[in-house]
Amino acid sequence: MPVHFEIDAEPSLVVADESIIVVRKPWRMHTAPLPRPEGRAEGSRTSLCDWVFDRFPDAAAASAGSDRRLPGEGGLIHRLDFETSGLVLFARSPASLAFLIAEQDRGGISKEYLARCGATESFSPEGSRPPRVAPSGIPGPGWSRALSRALGGEALEVAALIDHFGALGAFALIEGRFRPFGPGARRVACLAAGFEGRSGATKELYSTALAGALAVGGELELRVRLASGFRHQVRAHLAWIGFPILGDALYGDREAGRLHLHAARLEFRHPRDGEPLVVEG
Repeated sequence: MPVHFEIDAEPSLVVADESIIVVRKPWRMHTAPLPRPEGRAEGSRTSLCDWVFDRFPDAAAASAGSDRRLPGEGGLIHRLDFETSGLVLFARSPASLAFLIAEQDRGGISKEYLARCGATESFSPEGSRPPRVAPSGIPGPGWSRALSRALGGEALEVAALIDHFGALGAFALIEGRFRPFGPGARRVACLAAGFEGRSGATKELYSTALAGALAVGGELELRVRLASGFRHQVRAHLAWIGFPILGDALYGDREAGRLHLHAARLEFRHPRDGEPLVVEG
């Protein structure tokens, strides 16, 4: 199993200075505290915010005077799903928080994820319209042919299509709006252009860029990038193109021990001096 998909017992500190903290969150840990203990998923642990603020009290106080954070979130800049592991960014002062929120609002914080996916023709996100799409920039017939070969156990053609666009710097994109779906709105449905008027759909169009791919038999190891994210975005978008993430009980149908999705890279401007910073882990 790749190191990114190991099941870490505890969070680990990746970067800490006077302005920021970056921590690697384990699988099956909430990023922020839930309002009520009874709302916690079975088997969940103390939230990542709790872990960070116990060690860095100034990060807990970073949201003083801000109306952009909920109680208990402190200097938290972004969240990861309960089932997703990887890098999470915190601010350590009100000034750093304001700077990073502004960067996030303008799309200046880039996130890269690693995902292990398996082709399937039997599942797409329920309620999505249309139920299956090809990434923009890749001709539909070519994508359908490549997907059929992946279903037969060979994903090389899909990987080649994705890498061709990545090498040009013009990444193939999965784009759409979202709306809550299913009992308790636990999932989201993906909506392409022409379905914007559906009740509860987001006004904003969300994009997931396919930055690279490696074929492993009929499976894909994908690198995906996004600047602004919506709940379950990567999980729902990859299922929408026919490659749900392994171990995803909501958007897939293949058991794998854990969700094979890891936030592996952050790129943003440092609040101290505005210089670009890349953090991997």
